[in-house]
Amino acid sequence: MPHNLVQLAVAAREASGAPRAVPAIDEHRSDDEGVTPADEVEDRWMRRLAAILEAPTGENSSDAAQLTTDLWIGGRSAAMDVLAANSRGITDLVNICEPWCPLGPNSESIQYVGIEAEDRASFPILSDKWYGKIRSHVCAGRTRGAVFLIHSDVGANRSAAIAAALLLDDGINNLIEIVRLLKERRPRCLTNKGFRLELVRKARRMNRLAGPDDPDYEPRRRPGLLS
Repeated sequence: MPHNLVQLAVAAREASGAPRAVPAIDEHRSDDEGVTPADEVEDRWMRRLAAILEAPTGENSSDAAQLTTDLWIGGRSAAMDVLAANSRGITDLVNICEPWCPLGPNSESIQYVGIEAEDRASFPILSDKWYGKIRSHVCAGRTRGAVFLIHSDVGANRSAAIAAALLLDDGINNLIEIVRLLKERRPRCLTNKGFRLELVRKARRMNRLAGPDDPDYEPRRRPGLLS
């Protein structure tokens, strides 16, 4: 059975009107910690991503953008469309910006998963706590042929980071290919450099930063081999 989006949406609206506990903040912690490369390799790939993502471009459409046959990203307006006309046949809403939650006539027929991610450089969006919850839902949904809309407020940073990580885990495309696809479909995306660095580190662990024809490609060295 799908999560009851009506109850979720009502609860979100009640929460937004009530005082919320303010989380403790380390005054000495800076978001710079989330964007500082640990070594020359990370620095090089961060510059590669910047060259793609920071190139002059247009504005994002308010509509959802399709990345693959079963994966779309967008903002709040795209999420609201799913619960109304649902012109794209979305079966699953992946909400990255709780406590906000959409509400509409299709609320009872849409599968749902959500997290309360923050769009700041030091937020660990690809940690097991946050990304792990989303990936578990997506993997289960794919067994029934689900079509996903990953959405945040405007569909630029949080949703793009989650979508990029899912595409990396699919094992088909490397990070450079994925970032180019995102740039093509959502011209203004991944401006959060902390999220970029998390993606670089994930792709590096997977040896999926780029393909073998890329000038910066470094094949993973097999254990026991001498250079």
